[in-house]
Amino acid sequence: MPYANPCAAGAPAAAGGPTADEIALAIVARLQGIKIDINPPVIKGQSVVALQSQPIARTSLAIDTQKYNAVYVQIFVTGTTPSATVAVRGAAYGSYQTLPDPNASKTVAAATSYEVVVGAPSVVIDLSSVSGTFADGEGYTVIVTPFVSPGSTNVSVAAASAVDVSDRAARDLGKVDVATLDEYTPEDVDTDAGDTRKALPVALMLPGATPAAAPGDVTNGLDVDVTRLPAGTNTIGGTTDAGPAWTASLGVAGAAVTSANASAADLAVTDAPTAGQKMVITDVVASADTAMNLSFKEETSGTLILKLFLPANGSAQITPRGKMKLATADKKMVVRASVAGNIAVTVSYYSEA
Repeated sequence: MPYANPCAAGAPAAAGGPTADEIALAIVARLQGIKIDINPPVIKGQSVVALQSQPIARTSLAIDTQKYNAVYVQIFVTGTTPSATVAVRGAAYGSYQTLPDPNASKTVAAATSYEVVVGAPSVVIDLSSVSGTFADGEGYTVIVTPFVSPGSTNVSVAAASAVDVSDRAARDLGKVDVATLDEYTPEDVDTDAGDTRKALPVALMLPGATPAAAPGDVTNGLDVDVTRLPAGTNTIGGTTDAGPAWTASLGVAGAAVTSANASAADLAVTDAPTAGQKMVITDVVASADTAMNLSFKEETSGTLILKLFLPANGSAQITPRGKMKLATADKKMVVRASVAGNIAVTVSYYSEA
């Protein structure tokens, strides 16, 4: 049987492989130190119907893009006043994320086509925010064709030149001149003698016609001008409680209220609040010589605000943490006793809108 030279010119190629001429060229190129890829990368992949006539939100199956850096997306739309968001998402960290290409997510209301740079081993088409009216067989059809986008992956890298570390001009970063860092000597900012933490000192300057350093020292830090605080709030450094932030009124006409029998009718224990405002109760002190209960109510409406059960010759003080604010403007607080007997009531309050 005669010997057939596989490298002879015009020799048939194996199915799906390079021709004999291509093999011969590769051998010669190898001997000359030149590498020739006789299996060039595929430029265009198989078109995939990712979604077909979809009238509702849906995510497609994964589309392989390992050999490609972009996809060509064709969208066909049928239906009445359709609208939807079509997003190309790439595989990343175990899930699919929207790609950074501006074309990766679009609101589509009519047929269109566009390209999306991928940079992921696989992609899916995500259809969301679908609106409109669709008959049977109508909706969004999306066809995806992977391809190699020319120029996107051709990166030219120039040989890096060594930089002389002693040449500060060569190390200039542009807007940041590292030479100026020579003005700052790292200092040990930790007062612990056993530690050597270093830091660059930074001066905090206050703006003005003549800028000045912010006042302060190592012991106390920055100085704070408390005179700039709003009136009534400057209590920093105080040794006593500044007291309440309101001006309180007391009882009726500034005095406690007493009665030998408050069971027959409501007894006012406050004056009316400032016209148009509501009363806020801050403190109540009550005592009785007879066992009874005292019901503190809003004038006219009779809304119960507070009820105290007192033993004979008993007393109670109520200072709520929160406000006891009457619901109706211009109303006093009144008290009614369950039985006859001597009582004394002192109420502290103020007016509020």
